[in-house]
Amino acid sequence: MAVEIWKMDTSNDDDGTAYHASEITKPYLAANAINRYEIKSAALLAVAAVAVEVDVSIISDFGNVFEVATVRLTAAGNEEHVIKRIDELSLSELRVVQFQFEDTAEPAGRWDLERFAARMVRNEKGT
Repeated sequence: MAVEIWKMDTSNDDDGTAYHASEITKPYLAANAINRYEIKSAALLAVAAVAVEVDVSIISDFGNVFEVATVRLTAAGNEEHVIKRIDELSLSELRVVQFQFEDTAEPAGRWDLERFAARMVRNEKGT
């Protein structure tokens, strides 16, 4: 599953006042509402930014369960973009999933996200 990310406001403030940036995707139904699924891992493509972090969350079944991982957008070298694997971002027993991208508690700068992908598989139980 790959998620297109919207281009939103391109600044760090709202008329001089700093704000907490946050975006939640639409709800995604994996295949049907009968079976349960699991997010195994994810990856984020973003513009490289030194010491900038973004919290990526899985929201299960319209807010019942959350799982959060913090992703650092610092490049290993001189890359303009980074692809960050998020292996610790996983959640099972879900039917509908949303993803949230937001500033950490103490934002260090602006982040620009290009693409997000998550690996979703059917739970072995199948119910």
